[in-house]
Amino acid sequence: MKYKKYDLDKYNLHIINTDRFKKISVMINFKRKIKKEDMTIRRLLSDTLLESSMKYPSRRLIDMEVEDLYGISITSNTFTSGNYDILSFKSTFLNEEFTEEGMNKKSILFLLELLLNPDVKNNSFNEYGFNLSKRILKNEINTFKDYPPNYSYQRMLEVMDKKNPIAYRGCGYLKDLNKITRQDLYKYYKSVIEEDIIDIVVIGNIADKDIVSLFKENFVRVNSNKTSDSHFIKLNTKKIKEKTEKSHINQSRLVIGCTVDTTDMFEIQYVLNFYSFILGGSGDSLLFKTVREQNSLCYHISSSYNVISNLVTIRAGIDAKNKDKTIKLINECMNKMKNGDFSDSDIEKARMIYKNSCIEMLDSEASIMNNYISHEYLNTDLLLDRIKKIDEVDKNMVIDIANKVKLNTIYMLEGE
Repeated sequence: MKYKKYDLDKYNLHIINTDRFKKISVMINFKRKIKKEDMTIRRLLSDTLLESSMKYPSRRLIDMEVEDLYGISITSNTFTSGNYDILSFKSTFLNEEFTEEGMNKKSILFLLELLLNPDVKNNSFNEYGFNLSKRILKNEINTFKDYPPNYSYQRMLEVMDKKNPIAYRGCGYLKDLNKITRQDLYKYYKSVIEEDIIDIVVIGNIADKDIVSLFKENFVRVNSNKTSDSHFIKLNTKKIKEKTEKSHINQSRLVIGCTVDTTDMFEIQYVLNFYSFILGGSGDSLLFKTVREQNSLCYHISSSYNVISNLVTIRAGIDAKNKDKTIKLINECMNKMKNGDFSDSDIEKARMIYKNSCIEMLDSEASIMNNYISHEYLNTDLLLDRIKKIDEVDKNMVIDIANKVKLNTIYMLEGE
């Protein structure tokens, strides 16, 4: 696998050349500093652009072209990366080695047609595609609370630090959506094309010169913006916060947010992974054995962590009456981690799981692309380097990081 980054003046082109896959994947990311008021319009734009273009003014014509291109897949989504909001488009298609000559170029041009030649008249997006995307997004926003796991996690973040980008809702906000017109969306689209930082990632068995030439000729940009600040964010965590909300659900959702006082990239990338796995990453974890197996206080319990914000999250499904007991046991488990009350075999199991997950990622085009884009945005290690450095983690490192983890926010979505 060979990687090279090309500076095409107005944007960055990353090419990962490998013969591991029969398909080629292209990811185009538009990045800008995050603003809460932009969350909704960016999400609406990601959906609307894939509904039509000037060359394909209807969904039917797009679907016909998808068939002609051997079932090409094109998707879009928005996600936050710390201080930045990413608008991402991805296309995956069969390498022309397995179809017919010229299909690689046709497939990439199809993606660029949808992104760069939108169905716009009188400075307004196509009415049908706009209204359809708006209805779908409105329904998603209105039903966000209907999925308790996601809603309770989001509410914990909002209680912790509502002004922090980590607390912004990815689906957006209804009050903002209702105000957006077709003209507003097109105006915003132009600002994205002209002002966002753009990274393009291509992976597959391809010739670099062909891909570079293709984008130089067909993705021409007037303005250039490559200045990027740190993605990493700091949470406002001066005191412990606690909030309970009632809901018409059977199982209560307890979500605990813990901050980690470290800026060391080795701890952030590696040691926190070990800590989270031993604490609550499997059926053999401290939390699972203590809270569920030994005390039967939860239906499920787990821990995870966010690299960009140094946030460890513990989630549990419980009966409302067991809240205080569960929190007490969670604290006991966290104290055990601080005191080193876990075994060397726990360290080795975490090491094995972490290594295997990295090895499995090498078999996924999407995972490899995400790894390289994370390296670009966050300067995190690439997979092969990561596999080697996993061996450097020891028990004392895990104890040290455990003593930097501080409980900050307790949120419960209380069921009936």
